Amino acid sequence: KLLSGNFARLWKSRVFWVLQGFSFGFGVFVYALVAYNTRNLGQGWLEYEAHGYFFLWVFYIAVIIALFACFFIGTDYSDGTVRNKMIVGHSREEIYLSFLLTTIPAAFFFVFAYLLAVLLVGLPLSGTAVLTHVQAQPWRLLGCGLVIVEYAALFTMVSMLDSDKARNIVISLLIAVIFSGMMAYGKLSAPEYIQIVVPQSDGGILLKDGAPNPEYLTGTIRTAFAWLTTILPSGSTMLSLDKHLSFDWRNPICAATLTALLTVIGIGVFKKKDIK
Repeated sequence: KLLSGNFARLWKSRVFWVLQGFSFGFGVFVYALVAYNTRNLGQGWLEYEAHGYFFLWVFYIAVIIALFACFFIGTDYSDGTVRNKMIVGHSREEIYLSFLLTTIPAAFFFVFAYLLAVLLVGLPLSGTAVLTHVQAQPWRLLGCGLVIVEYAALFTMVSMLDSDKARNIVISLLIAVIFSGMMAYGKLSAPEYIQIVVPQSDGGILLKDGAPNPEYLTGTIRTAFAWLTTILPSGSTMLSLDKHLSFDWRNPICAATLTALLTVIGIGVFKKKDIK
């Protein structure tokens, strides 16, 4: 009953459809730009870049899920619906899990809206080249799915623990930036040596490794950043984006563990929360 009620609300939610429209619209903009660049740079450019554009939704999905969870769950708090559900006999665990199991499919719908733009705009404008080098191995798709579920678990927890909708939005957006772990991945991706340009006699140039890069992480710090990247969604995200990366068994294990941990913590704290 809780799930059916949530989904009935979901289909009528303006926030849900606005965010769906944004995700689809962003996809339309991206693939219109792809078509424009392909006409100017040639088909070979698109075949090389197609993979990255296909998975471009990973850069904004955290913000979309955060906004949805804050508004959708926050409305139940402000309307007194959460309290009413408890009065009629639903346990706090059931209420919490019903919101989580609503947020997860909603999050997947946001991704599907972007992929719909690939089919309706990308394919007609640029042809099958938009999918030419998309590396959609099962483990890569699993990584994408786990990123979505991780964010859903995180922002469900944040939204369930505070009934103030405005405060939740600010906190969730900050967490969306920090929790993604992209900063940690950026540090880890710094090259070991700074490349220098060496002019050639024929007028060309040669890139050659020069002095050691002071930004390059080594030793224990590098190991710590590597594990941080793996634990946070950035690990699965980069496995999806970088077609040159191979499967790392630590990513799905860490993602599943973190999702379970966030859910357990969220339920534990929600059980002790004073519902007014």
